[in-house]
Amino acid sequence: STCPVLLCSATPSLESWYNALSRPDWALHHLPTRAPGLTLPRTRVVDLKAERRADEGRRAAMGPTLRAALNRTLDNGHQALLLLNRRGWATYITCSSQRCGWTLECVHCDVTMVYHRSGNLPSNGFVRCHHCHREVRLPRACPDCGSPPARLGQGTQRIEEEVLNLRPELTQDDTLQRMDSDSMNRQEDYELVLGQFGAGEVDILVGTQMIAKGLDFPGVTLVGIVSADSSLHLTDFRASERTFQLLCQVAGRAGRGELPGRIPVHTHAPEHPAIVHAATHDYRAFVDYELPLRDELDYPPYGRIILVVLEDEDEALVEKTANHLGEVLEHHLADDEVQILGPAPAPIALLRNRHRRNFLIKTGPSSELLDKTRNLLQSFVERHHRPRITV
Repeated sequence: STCPVLLCSATPSLESWYNALSRPDWALHHLPTRAPGLTLPRTRVVDLKAERRADEGRRAAMGPTLRAALNRTLDNGHQALLLLNRRGWATYITCSSQRCGWTLECVHCDVTMVYHRSGNLPSNGFVRCHHCHREVRLPRACPDCGSPPARLGQGTQRIEEEVLNLRPELTQDDTLQRMDSDSMNRQEDYELVLGQFGAGEVDILVGTQMIAKGLDFPGVTLVGIVSADSSLHLTDFRASERTFQLLCQVAGRAGRGELPGRIPVHTHAPEHPAIVHAATHDYRAFVDYELPLRDELDYPPYGRIILVVLEDEDEALVEKTANHLGEVLEHHLADDEVQILGPAPAPIALLRNRHRRNFLIKTGPSSELLDKTRNLLQSFVERHHRPRITV
């Protein structure tokens, strides 16, 4: 009980920050300067709408600002990281006709399928569900109207292709590498590429969030964030916080040596506080924006949230059990300060052929009320072997 615990982060969770300021058994220690005396990289927020206009109709994933910065970095003999937290080449397939609303969705999951380039296939690629991993050939035509399919959205494969088109010499000497869960199949692959990057044998790393943390390479002077919005609009009350954390973490990969670093952050939401404050490396300003919103809605750290997910291949059984659970919760918690939201379809209502319903239960900070709700849920789960209930 007397053992001290040290929590260390450049972007602590809001719960940890709140605890450090409000609880008597916590203390806050702040390091205001970058170790070991280095300056923070210069970050520039780039409006993607303005980039599209400046690109004169060109439908490129990388705009003119990032292309110019990448060329300067390579011409100076420095290294670059390019972050896009989406795998594949295009994130969804839709009909090219404006009069048709067809999109290619997985038959087992309530999600769009992602296009992946593969040169050994007749159509130069295939589509994959990133949840159940089902793969099919890219259709030649829309099944509803016969128009050719359009490949929209962008992933790391597309960024890799655009970089090679911009600097073809990278293909010959193999100095561009992509790091995502498609290209890194084993731990040895990850270690090999990082070893080559650290030795200066690789000039550019294109990757997902796996390149955002912990990398310490003094030759990196450019970190290009291709789209800062990929996690900003998720159905998660922590979406702004996680976006802020990811941007700060990946920005910290630049300028770790004597050379200054530059971070162009490309976004459709250039005025969003999570992006604005991440660009200025101002954690406290983000906290001052985010905490009052959490307080107003009784989200953590001011309240507690319990998420309950019911799922089964039998949709009627899920619906019946969810309605029954709703009646039980209302009966036992009606007089308490508990807010019960649901049952409602989950954000992904069908996953691997399993139908899913959600409850979101919000309680105050009282541990007694939390324990009462938890015990009630545990008793209900123990009495139901189907559908599967996750708390």
